[in-house]
Amino acid sequence: MAKPSPKPFPLALTLAGAAAGIVAGLATAWLATGGLIGAGALRNGGWTTDLTVGSEAANPWVRMQIARVGLLALPKSQTLYFDRSADEAGAPLVPRCRYAIAGKAIPARWWSITAYGGDQMLSRAAQGPVSIDATRLGARAAGDWTVTAGPAGGAGPAPELSLGGLDRVILMLRLYNPDAADPIALKAMELPTVTRLSCDGGAS
Repeated sequence: MAKPSPKPFPLALTLAGAAAGIVAGLATAWLATGGLIGAGALRNGGWTTDLTVGSEAANPWVRMQIARVGLLALPKSQTLYFDRSADEAGAPLVPRCRYAIAGKAIPARWWSITAYGGDQMLSRAAQGPVSIDATRLGARAAGDWTVTAGPAGGAGPAPELSLGGLDRVILMLRLYNPDAADPIALKAMELPTVTRLSCDGGAS
């Protein structure tokens, strides 16, 4: 007696499963990098940006993440958003460690670096500034400069970015009115480095 042929798997379930897999993969990438990912992803050292942010080319996933984290998402000619969640050695940024953030004059009218947690929110327990910018650095922003980031944070002539109260660390660099926004120029741009100095309760 011949065995009955297996019933064909419904096409709708197959497509739904594939779509779920794609979404899960994108979500995993978002959680791993802490950043916006899409067709326009571009890397410069440890920093990542997506050139489709603020444009009609942004895919639905990127648009959803923009809405989630509350970015204004201006066109790239007005504002560029870079983020990173690892130091120069590739180790994850953690709030119990201190870091040196070192850079040169950034080719933009103005810039800022802000520390966010894994939920893309600012710390509610920060003991110091959660953001530094070209204005705070003053004349130093026109040349070589270094600031620190750490659990305590602190204000003053040499401000320390506060990482206290965060579950993990994602740094976001915003460039306002960048001198250039094409991929070649952005890859060649000298963006700040982030080097671990020490960690509470452990070696550097």
